Amino acid sequence: MIIGLRYYGRNVKRRTNGFAKEFLEKHPGSKCLYCKDELTPENISADHIIPVSKGGNNAKVNLVACCKGCNGERGDRDFQEYLKRKNKDWKGKFI
Repeated sequence: MIIGLRYYGRNVKRRTNGFAKEFLEKHPGSKCLYCKDELTPENISADHIIPVSKGGNNAKVNLVACCKGCNGERGDRDFQEYLKRKNKDWKGKFI
């Protein structure tokens, strides 16, 4: 399940690179949310659900783990639209 993020006009000044490493340590064998490739220390990346360019921040609730390829391809496209387009099997809920 992915929870919506409310933005209160305050950007959290925190780096995201530690998020991806921590995620992989806690969830070994995980796959990219978008393309289903296996996540490794070499290809894992933290993607912003709400891009920083559109008012998002670096809070953990606004981050998902994915591969670097999908993160770069998505850019600042809408999260839900990109996820549905890339992962046809997605059956998660959006709140």
